[in-house]
Amino acid sequence: MIEAKKAGVPLIEVEIQSGKYSQGLPENLPAPRRPLPFCYQSTGVETRFTNLLEPDARSRPVFGFHRPETLAAWLEADLKSPGSTMRGRLRIMPPLPREGLWDHQHRVIANLEQSLARNDPRALIHMTMGSGKTFTACNFVYRLIAHAGARRVLFLVDRRTLGRQALNEFQQFSIPGDGRKFTEIYNVQLLSANTIDPVCPRRHHHHPAPLFHPERRAGLTYNPRIVVTGDMIATGTDVRPLEILFFLRDVRSLNYFEQMKGRGVRVLSSDELRGVTPDAETKDHFVIVDAVGVTDRPQIESRPLERQPHVPLHKLLEAVVLGSTDKEQHG
Repeated sequence: MIEAKKAGVPLIEVEIQSGKYSQGLPENLPAPRRPLPFCYQSTGVETRFTNLLEPDARSRPVFGFHRPETLAAWLEADLKSPGSTMRGRLRIMPPLPREGLWDHQHRVIANLEQSLARNDPRALIHMTMGSGKTFTACNFVYRLIAHAGARRVLFLVDRRTLGRQALNEFQQFSIPGDGRKFTEIYNVQLLSANTIDPVCPRRHHHHPAPLFHPERRAGLTYNPRIVVTGDMIATGTDVRPLEILFFLRDVRSLNYFEQMKGRGVRVLSSDELRGVTPDAETKDHFVIVDAVGVTDRPQIESRPLERQPHVPLHKLLEAVVLGSTDKEQHG
């Protein structure tokens, strides 16, 4: 059922109307299910879709109309097993096992699944650096696919390095209770500029790394392996065997300093660590060497320079041309 409106009409207000039409099919017309389960509201510019097979159905924006075979598959699945939609299956997810998960990771996944079961369209997960965010994502993405029937999951990041890091995690993620790699069963692709980049695999381990315990590394100074970076040992830099952070320049930004420290908490297996540092047993700590007194001075929280960020740039430029010197106006 398609309810068409002219451009500019708020489609959310039309959903109730389209729902009534879905029940108005004449009795002499055959239908495999009544009321008609698939309802569209469209202006030709904007399209929303309501699937009445879902519990507590409500409209959502879509890019276009679904293919007929997609609708047929949904209908066939529901006729065989009512409640088989993704939103329906989210309400009957199997218990989440604790094996291989830290307590906070288990809590995050369980709460997210409860949120999705309530049909909440958005959720925010807040996890600190080094707490296994991507590994947690691997686990709940697997559960969405295996138990809720998700077909595709978009893992969106804001820089190429993080995309490769996420791909590495998914390539090395082992299916809980199965042992096979995630990529043995499902396709994982790194998309960048409409291309797919091949990336080498990397493994993830599940033990935290507490701070400061410097005795063992003293013997390595005769033949050090050095990672040199100017400013980018922050978000997106993931050198897991890193055991020492050496500060040779002051860092004034609190956020930047915290991100730099966070590079040391990356975890890895003992075998991987020995592949880089043969005499190492396990990474259960990292060391900060502060050669310039960064830890002795307070850092400041970075704030944007704009005092009125809502003022468009062209307005500011016009004011400057006219000779205005108002600091509050210009930021």
